[in-house]
Amino acid sequence: MKDARLHDRRRIFHHLEPMFDYWKDTHDLVTPNHALITHIIWPQFRAVQILTIRNYYASPTSDA
Repeated sequence: MKDARLHDRRRIFHHLEPMFDYWKDTHDLVTPNHALITHIIWPQFRAVQILTIRNYYASPTSDA
């Protein structure tokens, strides 16, 4: 399950990277948010959310 959580974190950072690039160019948070929202593939985004929640609750609480 560690691999699943690591994979989920990578996906989150993958989505934040373009936002950071927009922010570096504009120095504004509204423009990158708008750009990110307009370019999101919503069904895929929701599927990732569902899998992330499922993996979080399905994982054991201890790493031993």
